[in-house]
Amino acid sequence: MGAADGGSGTGATGATGAIGGSGASGGGSGGVTPFTGEVTAQVLTTDTCSDTSGRMECYDFTFDAAGHMQSYAMRECSATTAYQCVVFDADPNGVPLATHFAQSCDGTPTTCFSYDVDAAAHSWSGERDDYCDGNVDALECRTYTLDANGLADTVAIDDGCDGVADTCETRVYDASGRWLTIERDRACDGSTDSCFRFIYQDE
Repeated sequence: MGAADGGSGTGATGATGAIGGSGASGGGSGGVTPFTGEVTAQVLTTDTCSDTSGRMECYDFTFDAAGHMQSYAMRECSATTAYQCVVFDADPNGVPLATHFAQSCDGTPTTCFSYDVDAAAHSWSGERDDYCDGNVDALECRTYTLDANGLADTVAIDDGCDGVADTCETRVYDASGRWLTIERDRACDGSTDSCFRFIYQDE
């Protein structure tokens, strides 16, 4: 499935999923009881959320004491070694400050993202550094809406920050504020191109 957010993969979270640690997973209010600690999820990738067969991978998540996502490692479910690791840096409220992708999971990031968040406007802008060498290689902007629990339920991703959304996502959460489904529309034309379903092993 790859990294779900943007330029470093094609999975449920990555350059296109980097907002995952931003209150988009855990740390919400209202009816959410934040999950803390570690948990593994089987992640099924299908063309639509009504499909029952597709590609299965496993994500090993960690959440902090407030329920904010701190990291995840992606691997084949039959393997114990991850093929990509993602670490989020966030403020105490779970707002993302940076995301680091390590392709080999050896602790050395291979792609770095940094963010400037405008919580009042429900938007943020980010810079992607493909080699974590201090050079900006691409820009990405996002706008989002929040559900009743303060979790991002729709996200519009603007590659290049030209004012036009390129990818749109709809997200559904469980009672702990963790992803249940991420439905992705790669043209923002109202059609679903892929769906990621998360089945947590503590359920």
